[in-house]
Amino acid sequence: MVALGLKWMLSPESPFYVKPRFSAELWSWGWKFYRASTRAHVERSAPLLRDFGLMEEKDLISRFMREIGKQDGGLSAYGEAQVRNALQIGAVDMLIMSEKLRKVRLIMKCEDCGWTKEETTAEDPIEFEKRYGPCPQCQHQAVAIDQETDIVEELSLIAESMGSKVKIVSGNSDEGELFFKAFGGIGAILRFRVG
Repeated sequence: MVALGLKWMLSPESPFYVKPRFSAELWSWGWKFYRASTRAHVERSAPLLRDFGLMEEKDLISRFMREIGKQDGGLSAYGEAQVRNALQIGAVDMLIMSEKLRKVRLIMKCEDCGWTKEETTAEDPIEFEKRYGPCPQCQHQAVAIDQETDIVEELSLIAESMGSKVKIVSGNSDEGELFFKAFGGIGAILRFRVG
């Protein structure tokens, strides 16, 4: 927790940013901060820090909603298809996903002809595979799951490879719950508008 506090103090984007400089007062304050950073103090402060995290989430979802509310759609994307497209072209600045998101990305493959298709489902993958049906290319019943990945993990990896930030929001706030219910728990704030 102390390391996180120091990280916040050195990050220009943090509300706790302290511009590094040579100042006796700053060094004195830093030393007092370090000495007060005991495990007991951190444990007493944990509820406040948790609430701060919820406030940060509320601010992020509010920013996302303001973008959506703009007449031209602003710098936002939501839903898996829009967000996936924006990620692939490098348009996503911040990928936002709900911790409640329980979907998997499957690659279905026909064992006879080699046909493949990517699918996303919230259903149990085994049940999904059972009811998938015949291969649309060769009509054989040999379509099976070739690969299975949690969608949060998959989209996070794509985002990180494109230099996008990733934020997982909880459902513990009204804003987090609204984000999950209204937007399926997948959204993004964009660097530039996507056509």
